Amino acid sequence: MTGYFLSAEEQSFIVGMNTSGASLSEIANVVRKSKKSISLVLKRYRERGSIQIAKRSGRPKKLQEIDRRVLKYEIVKNCRIPLAELASSLPISVSMNTIRKEVHDLGFGNRIAKKKPFLNERHKKLRLAFAKEHKYWTVEQWKLVIWSDESSFEIGAYSRQTRVWRTTSQKFHPQCLAPTFKSGRMSIMVWGAFTATSKCFLILIPFRQRTAMDFVEIVCEQGLLPYFYHHANHEELVFMLDGAPIHTARVTKNCIKDIGLKMLNWPPNSPDLNPLENMWMICKDKVQKMKRPKNKEQMWNAVQAAWESIPMEMLDKLVASMPKRIQAVIDARGGSTQW
Repeated sequence: MTGYFLSAEEQSFIVGMNTSGASLSEIANVVRKSKKSISLVLKRYRERGSIQIAKRSGRPKKLQEIDRRVLKYEIVKNCRIPLAELASSLPISVSMNTIRKEVHDLGFGNRIAKKKPFLNERHKKLRLAFAKEHKYWTVEQWKLVIWSDESSFEIGAYSRQTRVWRTTSQKFHPQCLAPTFKSGRMSIMVWGAFTATSKCFLILIPFRQRTAMDFVEIVCEQGLLPYFYHHANHEELVFMLDGAPIHTARVTKNCIKDIGLKMLNWPPNSPDLNPLENMWMICKDKVQKMKRPKNKEQMWNAVQAAWESIPMEMLDKLVASMPKRIQAVIDARGGSTQW
């Protein structure tokens, strides 16, 4: 191994002298190194044509290529499989750390699953049919849609998961916690609607008034009707309403028909196609950053303030995303999308 500790210049000089016909003894006298070291350098040069030391292979991996293929197959088959069960699928015994490292090397990471509405084959078929039917709609056509929906706002609830940078010992440090409150069980239900150019005034839906008849009296007559006629081009507008029971009830359909609104044939379980869902998330984020409401009245005021603070540019941006949403549903064959 002593030959490995000669500098590159020394090794080049040794090879040069040897090529000129110098003997080991003559070279050793000049460079003042042992004959064994010089011999190793010359041997390496003769075998590989280079003085560079070959990279060592290091410790061989415990898992073979076939084991890694088994791991990948099991993960693809069941993405919820625990590490311990994954380890038991192999013919050899390996530690959890080894399994974890191999899984990461395969490109998989343990991440929080995204929450999406359940879609059966019927849902996917209807979503795909809707997307294909509206594939060639322009942004200008989508701007004529009145997007509507209800949303619940809980007092003390967080709209998103809170992530913090901390060490293991800071797990329960006050600054690293996401506090919860008993008052988080109190909530309000609101209805809202918007187009690419305007927002309606939010409607508060009382707790015990959430039947189809209540929807007609509170939402349609007090919110939708004046908002509809607020638009100069109201005869061109199309109304979007999801398949909730209070929306599909005969009394609701008759009311919308009497108003003169054309309905968009909306597919089931498709909040990813409704840009109003993004508006609600923006509102919840804004409310979360405000001083925590202590009662329903304060929450209602906070939600209205958050809604009014959303700029008109955001409305236009959300509606402009509709062609991409439609294409995403087509690409997913009716399945869930990133929206």
